[in-house]
Formats: sequence, structure tokens, C-alpha cells
Amino acid sequence: MTDREDSAKTRQILVSTGDLIAVGGVLAFAFALFLHTFSFAPPMLPGYPGDDLFPRLILGLVILCGVPLFARRLVERRARRGAAGDGETFDIDVGGFLITAAIVFAFPFLLPYIGFEISTVAFLTILFTTRLHGPVSAEVVTPAIIGAALLKSAAISVVAMLALYAVFVILLKVSMPVMFLPKFIQF
Repeated sequence: MTDREDSAKTRQILVSTGDLIAVGGVLAFAFALFLHTFSFAPPMLPGYPGDDLFPRLILGLVILCGVPLFARRLVERRARRGAAGDGETFDIDVGGFLITAAIVFAFPFLLPYIGFEISTVAFLTILFTTRLHGPVSAEVVTPAIIGAALLKSAAISVVAMLALYAVFVILLKVSMPVMFLPKFIQF
């Protein structure tokens, strides 16, 4: 693969900028979700913690740890600005990032419509197919390579979905929009 083809798929990002964007993005998303927990239904019984307890605890911990980390990254970036050590970069696969971001944002919205089982297997298969197989140039891609990558990814996705179903739905009794597994797996 030539440098021109490689640069079309990846971008060079400064490490300090990437850290700051990643921490800031996660922190902003966690804060938005924390604010969303205030729209949850009130507790059903007196003394019952309600549906918002665990999301608020987890998001509060993320925010509590994220604010000092963001401040530290911001101070480090300002201190390094103009210094010779600020030139360290890393490559980011823009296409892969956009696929992953689209799946992460689409997953919770599609759960009620296509169910936990179908959406989990479909999204994990897409993610695994693009990542489990090593880099292959366009000239070498064959239907056999695509089929093998899809089959391997689908098998891993089904196992992962069954494990998630067992942990969350069966063991933890989390209410999920399931479509067909309760017909086959009951306890």
C-alpha cells in the first residue's frame, strides 16, 4: 500500500490533542447522560432507590474521575505548546472510527425495534468483521476471505450475545427488548 493510499484512510493526530478530545468527549457525553437520568420515573415504593440510582452512580464516578483528568490533560497540553515534545502523533482510521461511532449511537435506538438479539449479533458482526481479519489490500480480497471473516465474526457475535443475555437478562433480571430467546431459554 502506498503512502498516498494509507494517508487517505488514516489521519495523523497529535497525542496531546487526541487525549484532550477523547477525555472531553467522554466527559461531555457522561454529563449529558447524567442530566438525562433526572427524567427517569420516580421510585415505585417509598425507600426504593428507583431506576436512576445505578446510572447516576456510574456516571457520577466517570464525571468525578474525568474532570481532574481533563484538567490535567489541558494543563499538560498548554505546558507543551511550542515545546519540541509536542510533535508526537498517532494514526487514526477515520472510516473505522465513523463505523464504530455510528454503531454505538444506533444500537440503543434500534433495540426496541429489532430486539436485543438481532441488534447485538448484527452490530458485533460488523465490528468484528472489520477488525478480526488482518489488513487486506483491495487487490487480494476474495469472496472466500470475506466469507471466512463474516462466518468467524458471526460465530463470535452469537456467543457474545448469548453471554450478555445470560448475564443481564437471566442473572441480573434486566428488562431488555428481547424478540425470540425467551421462547427457547427459560429458567
